[in-house]
Amino acid sequence: MYVHKYITHEEILKSAKLSELAYKKQSEIPENFEGMELIKFLDNDNTEMCIFKDTPDNTLYVAFRGSSEFKDFLSDATFVPRRFMNTVAHRGFVKAFLEVKQDMVDVISGSVKTGGDAAPKIILTGHSLGGALANLALYFFLAIDYKNAWLVTFGSPKVFYANKLTEIHGMFKTRAIRICFSDDAVVNMPPVTPIMKLSKRVYAHIGQHWSVGIKDASGQFNDHKMKRYVSVLEEEVKNHEKV
Repeated sequence: MYVHKYITHEEILKSAKLSELAYKKQSEIPENFEGMELIKFLDNDNTEMCIFKDTPDNTLYVAFRGSSEFKDFLSDATFVPRRFMNTVAHRGFVKAFLEVKQDMVDVISGSVKTGGDAAPKIILTGHSLGGALANLALYFFLAIDYKNAWLVTFGSPKVFYANKLTEIHGMFKTRAIRICFSDDAVVNMPPVTPIMKLSKRVYAHIGQHWSVGIKDASGQFNDHKMKRYVSVLEEEVKNHEKV
């Protein structure tokens, strides 16, 4: 299994489980999960996210709800661009993120203790659409100079314009992990078509790419399911610990 200098295997696995948990209804999300405390569940205009706090590690996990089915993602994916801070990103993703951004900031600010305590580590995570929103969240935190923000996504589509990348995107190289199956079709969205090239609407992935699992006959739709990501990562972490 890959090793990251600043994000542990335990944090990656927790991120995966929280990304899966984010698909549940609010009433089904427990107050405590994997030793973490639920700080807030947010649902603003169909953009949902949950924030958990790992007190011993002084870490906050922000998990965005994704698209559980590939067909649902396609129905919402128009690939039209929009300005986001100092860059350009997918309009639908930006709209969805902005619906919860201020509430997210307020909740995180309220959960941080005063009195000189170290700023908590914030791990932004999500699957599919949730991964796209987590990308925008990392860009936001880095843009406001929050140094201790990190990103772990699963089966995330492309988010940012390739020809509008900024210095902040350069910071993604050490702060962002993009985990995907080789057969997950969503990670290739938006596609690069001749029309998109002519109109300069080409999107790009940012961050470290970690490929998990192996190609099989299960098909692209099955390879996008979050429960498969959790299952494979649990096995990889277990095997790594044996080494």
